[in-house]
Amino acid sequence: MDTIQERLKAVIERTTDERGRFAELEKLTQISANSWKSFWHGRQRPTCDMIAAVCTRWPKFAFWLSTGITDAKHGHVDSEGAASFPERRRARRKAAEGYWEMATIMLAWQQRVMESKESADEDVEYGISHAQKIQLLELEIGRNAEQHALAGVEDAELVAELVKLKTPSYLDDSE
Repeated sequence: MDTIQERLKAVIERTTDERGRFAELEKLTQISANSWKSFWHGRQRPTCDMIAAVCTRWPKFAFWLSTGITDAKHGHVDSEGAASFPERRRARRKAAEGYWEMATIMLAWQQRVMESKESADEDVEYGISHAQKIQLLELEIGRNAEQHALAGVEDAELVAELVKLKTPSYLDDSE
């Protein structure tokens, strides 16, 4: 998919129900259903707010949506949930998704608190419960542990492939 419009449509198709899609997007993003319809039917380009809302709601697609490339090693996948060329296929980083979801919820809460406060100097962590802080740290530790475990396996595969590619062809039995 060459354009951000195509990628945005692909993410929306993947994450929303065809029936009631625009009402669902309006509810999730606070962007009018008519604006979503105008984008969908090619009457307007996606707005910055549309792209930001989709990236915030579904962060695993954000990097691919904005760049057209994936970084599956760190959980950034395409609309099909996979790595895209030239990146090699990797095990899915599910722990990263849970961490991003919790971090997104906490960021949205923090933004609401900041908007309602008179002074930006006040503590923005006010109201985040001890349990939520623990949950976020546990998710981060889980994400890091998953990354470490999968990286060891994937790195061994990379080294084996590199050695094979660097081996002179006269030693290669496949020709």
